Amino acid sequence: MAEGFVGMVRMTTRKQLLQGVKVGERDILVNMLQFVDDTLFLSQANTQNIMIIKSFLKCFELGLGLKVDFSKTKLGGVRIEVNMVLRYVEILNCKIMNLPFTYFGMRI
Repeated sequence: MAEGFVGMVRMTTRKQLLQGVKVGERDILVNMLQFVDDTLFLSQANTQNIMIIKSFLKCFELGLGLKVDFSKTKLGGVRIEVNMVLRYVEILNCKIMNLPFTYFGMRI
């Protein structure tokens, strides 16, 4: 299922439906980091990206018959207005992430 999940993300990025973020000096496009059962999505701040991410999570639930624990799901925004973050949090039915945060021992 994880490979299928990654495939969906790649396909939507290739079709320019999901816009990731460019990082580093070489502007490497990144839209997701995964380790075991932990997934970190990185995207530009727009409603289309939020809806696509929500669709990914719903497909994951349907495909495995498991539930995404939205009480543990958090969303944070960098260089976007607080009201946009609040709107996206409402769409995803999740919590607001404090920034900076620690991800596997690295400060992000």
